[in-house]
Amino acid sequence: MGAKYSFIYDSSEKIHSYLYQHWVNGSNVWVNMDQIIYTYDTFGNNFSVVYQYWDLTSSLWINVRKFSHTFDAAGNMLTELLQLWNTETDTWGNYSYFSNIWDDSQNLLSETEQCWNAGSNSWLNSLKREYQYDYDNEKIIATYYEWYDAWVPADGTININLFGRDLCSDFGVHKIEFYYSTYVSGIKDMAGEGNNVFEIYPNPAGNTVNIKLSSSAPISTSIHVYDACGKLLKEIPTGNFSPGEYIFPMDVSSFEAGFYLVKLNCGGFYETQKLVITK
Repeated sequence: MGAKYSFIYDSSEKIHSYLYQHWVNGSNVWVNMDQIIYTYDTFGNNFSVVYQYWDLTSSLWINVRKFSHTFDAAGNMLTELLQLWNTETDTWGNYSYFSNIWDDSQNLLSETEQCWNAGSNSWLNSLKREYQYDYDNEKIIATYYEWYDAWVPADGTININLFGRDLCSDFGVHKIEFYYSTYVSGIKDMAGEGNNVFEIYPNPAGNTVNIKLSSSAPISTSIHVYDACGKLLKEIPTGNFSPGEYIFPMDVSSFEAGFYLVKLNCGGFYETQKLVITK
């Protein structure tokens, strides 16, 4: 038995569907298993994600859960509604609701989770995270609360996205301070200036691909390759380098045709680029 994953993207490289199938040896056919449908608004914001499974008896896709989002004019997510499919009534039922508050600098100030109470037919507060930003000391203070007729400090998981990197506490805490630095290594053509930190060629690629990196200062790098589902496939040996231009060849002959992600870590700076393999 084998497995096949199929993805459909639009001209803006946004994913619109994901399909998982498995191979049945006796019948020699691919059988549907799961699929995910993504929809976007006119601004390119992902306003809904629907998860479905394939019912062999009816040969129909059956809804499982749906995420619905709203966004502000800057593209920041304001709300996320999770609903579960009720097979008895063939309707979506509320489950959880997240709401976010942002400041004028696009910083997340708070995120609140509510759970649906079917008995009272209303939303009930569950948990909240609040964030404070100290630009002088280059740190973010995050706090966690739970609802007991009022917001009460509690121990829970605290997470934040800092410069494109997800940071998360590994244990339950009420308060945590994230320290950061705006210093960037001497990598040539930083992404913040509108250019790529590194170059992939040829792209699309066949059996071999090269990753080119230029630096005007000593750097420490690591390069990782992931499939479209986020699974780590390969780590390219790198290390510490003096200023100059470097090319890292990579054998992709064993990769199936499709879409992959190449992630560069340079002293805490991250950039990810798309790699397409053709056969």
